[in-house]
Amino acid sequence: MVDEINHWHKLIRDTKSEVNFTIDPNIFIKYGVRTIPTIIHENDGEFVSLVHGISNVNYLDNKTGNMGVQGPVVEVIERNMLDLIEEGIKNLDFEKMKKDAYNRYWKNKDIYKFPEALKDSTHYVDPSVVIPQDILSPDGRIIAKKGE
Repeated sequence: MVDEINHWHKLIRDTKSEVNFTIDPNIFIKYGVRTIPTIIHENDGEFVSLVHGISNVNYLDNKTGNMGVQGPVVEVIERNMLDLIEEGIKNLDFEKMKKDAYNRYWKNKDIYKFPEALKDSTHYVDPSVVIPQDILSPDGRIIAKKGE
C-alpha cells in the first residue's frame, strides 16, 4: 500500500495538481469501489464525477457523472482498512496490556535506596493551621473566623 500511495503522490506532484489525495475506506464503501485506479471528484462532500482505470487526476476536469472504465483496472484485493482495525482492536488483550505497562513502569523506574537508619526515632506533625482572615460563604455567612 505504501508503494501505491507514493505512486499517487508522484503522479499528483508531476501534474502540479492541487488535488487533495487521500485513501479513505469510507469513500470505497460509499461508491462501491472494487477496482483501482479509481478517481472520485467530490465538492464539499457531494459527488461530482468518477472514473475507473485512469491515473491522470486532471482527467475529470470539467466532467460530471460516472465516466465508467476508461483504462486498465485491477481488482482491490486488500481487505477494508476499517475491518482490519476493528478486528485488531477486538483481538487486543487489554488486561495483558495493562499488566505489561505496569511491569514496564516499575522495571524502568529508578528507586531511591535510603540508607539504613542508625537509631529509631519518632516525629509528630501538627497539621493545624490558624485562619489569617474570616472565610465567608458566597451568601456572606462566616464559615471560619480569623484566628481559629
